[in-house]
Amino acid sequence: MGARPSAPRAAPEPARIAAANDAQAAAAIEASASLDLWTESWVCKARTTDPGTLQFVRTELPQLTGSLVRVRVAAAALNPVDIKRMNFAGGASSLAHNTDSYRRDGRHSLPPFPFPYVVGLDGAGVVEAVGPDAQGIEVGDHVVFHLQVTKAVGSCSKVVYVEATTLCKLPAEACMTSRTAPAGPKRCLSFLEAAALPCAAWTAYVALFDKLQIASGRHIFIDGGAGGVGSFAIQFAKVAGCFVYTTCSAHNVAYCKSLGADVVIDYHEEDVVMKLLSLTEDFGVDYLVSAVSAANCLKYAQAVRFGGGIAQIAGLLTNNDDFFFTRQLSIHYVFLGGLHHSPVTQPMLQQLGAAVFSLLSSGKIIIPIETVQLERVPEAMKMLSGGHTRGKVVVEVDRNICKLRPPAS
Repeated sequence: MGARPSAPRAAPEPARIAAANDAQAAAAIEASASLDLWTESWVCKARTTDPGTLQFVRTELPQLTGSLVRVRVAAAALNPVDIKRMNFAGGASSLAHNTDSYRRDGRHSLPPFPFPYVVGLDGAGVVEAVGPDAQGIEVGDHVVFHLQVTKAVGSCSKVVYVEATTLCKLPAEACMTSRTAPAGPKRCLSFLEAAALPCAAWTAYVALFDKLQIASGRHIFIDGGAGGVGSFAIQFAKVAGCFVYTTCSAHNVAYCKSLGADVVIDYHEEDVVMKLLSLTEDFGVDYLVSAVSAANCLKYAQAVRFGGGIAQIAGLLTNNDDFFFTRQLSIHYVFLGGLHHSPVTQPMLQQLGAAVFSLLSSGKIIIPIETVQLERVPEAMKMLSGGHTRGKVVVEVDRNICKLRPPAS
């Protein structure tokens, strides 16, 4: 018989309760002890296009082993990929085109997507216990995480197990300042704000600073400025000193301008390519961040200058004409979930989190969120499927946990 697995390290009840900042939160944590073996989650049981079929179910939690960490979820964020995932057949082409065919061969091919699975990839919460092999994470840590899209685990759950190497600790010190008063007092990042960051802000960071390597004084066009990725990309580009163009519908023009966009184009009313070429005297923009669709990327690439760069986030480019070749355009794909597939790249998620926290400390970034309660997840998913949400949709999973302040460093 094999050796019995080592027991996970869990917080003693008095210590865990004492970590709460008010009596109500302490009572909620104390009551959670009776649910130690169970969690409640929003589950998609079969392939579907209807968020109304999601079910809120109670499931037994497995033993905490290896380098897994048990997190009590405070908040979870929903993203466009959560809508696509309900109808995924599996593999990379499903991520981009939602089809049944995908590559199974090759060293880096993706596995089929499991059903049933728990909804949500992004979340934030408090560490309740750590597996025997987990390193660098302690009970009581406040963390944010981005989960693997090819796994059944999700963030719209009261408890989630996460690989220790992919968890990012929230700053213990106050790091947020008001953009209107950057010299004013700082405050700590909330769980709701933290949950909004991974899929959107981390993707925007990779696109701008890793792939495109944007430089001050350059011109950048961000397609879909009112969305999650677009909202952060506009702000990051402005911090980096770029001149920013973006697209949105009429009711989001003021919002995009408030984020710092220099030129906002209503794509319903204007020819985007002609507008960009006119504004740049036919030279074109230096960079394109394509956060809406592959079709838009193929169209708007006409407005990128010779030798410019494109960060493609939404979908695979399948056009085989010679335009990108003859214009010497550099195309960079951004797929945050790909970092999960190797122990070598998993820690990069922590590094991304730290890099974005550093940007937030500038006082020039806001985190635009719309908060919904846990019971409204299907309704929020329907709203998200319309494709016209502003900023990030964040689910308040546990109001009492959301009230906790980070432990002192």
